[in-house]
Amino acid sequence: MSFTSNIRSEIAGQIPKSRHCQTAELLALIAQNARIFKSSDEKYFFIFQTESLTVAKKSYILLNRLFNVKSEVSVVSHMPHSTRRSYVISIDNNVERLIGALKLESTEGKLLYEEKHSWKKLLTSTCCKRAFLAGIFLTSGSVTNPEKSYHLELNVPDEEMVSLIKYAFDAFSLDLRTVERKGNKVIYIKDAEKISEFLSILGAGKSMMELENVRIMKGLRNNVNRQVNCETANIDKTVNAARKQIEDINTLIERGEFGSLSPEIQEVAYLRLDNPDASLTELAALSGGNISRSGINHRLRKISKLASGE
Repeated sequence: MSFTSNIRSEIAGQIPKSRHCQTAELLALIAQNARIFKSSDEKYFFIFQTESLTVAKKSYILLNRLFNVKSEVSVVSHMPHSTRRSYVISIDNNVERLIGALKLESTEGKLLYEEKHSWKKLLTSTCCKRAFLAGIFLTSGSVTNPEKSYHLELNVPDEEMVSLIKYAFDAFSLDLRTVERKGNKVIYIKDAEKISEFLSILGAGKSMMELENVRIMKGLRNNVNRQVNCETANIDKTVNAARKQIEDINTLIERGEFGSLSPEIQEVAYLRLDNPDASLTELAALSGGNISRSGINHRLRKISKLASGE
């Protein structure tokens, strides 16, 4: 299963305890998947359709718990021999009660299904906003595998839904960004810490811990890589410096100037020739403690200047 599927399964298995929170989550579930029709004899029909079995199950449970409706569930194949299916929940009784409870109709009888600002009346408390966001994620959310990158997004149909989601998010002080893609509005978060916080808000504790574990491992790997790179750079620097020092000593030998060097400088030159891979600290130790690291460095610089004719 994908990381997103794990999150959805975790959320779907949790039913809010209070009726108002159940209503808020159901509102989010039906926002992009349900339609209400009115027949010529003024009778209402409710149709809910989704390709997600997880969403269908959760919606079915909430519909029956909240409104005690008689639901008919059917499975529709998109094409012959295709594995792609849609799950349809149909209701033809108590629909008026559902419409009123979910603020889908005004007192004048006009359907306000697309006027989502009226739904804010159902999202006054923090717990209801939390339940609403859980429902939104079930229907339109996704999170990239944290092993690859950190990216969470909610794909919603219009600006009004974006406004409603941001209204719910205000209770949690999360930084949201919005972009338009293929006619839909996409709300996204790229910060790993904020994604982790959002998963906690949804009640997806296991998924949040999985994300945090990945973050910790990535941090450890990055620290090790930085340390290795730093050590590699230091080794390269030491090796290149030693190679240049040996070249300078050989230059003085070839020019017949090595014998005129002071005994102190010759001692360091011999140490370097005998230990071409040693660092300055190691050369100081090899001198038996007679010469400090800075003393080694000073004499090797003197050799360099002499070799360059300074």
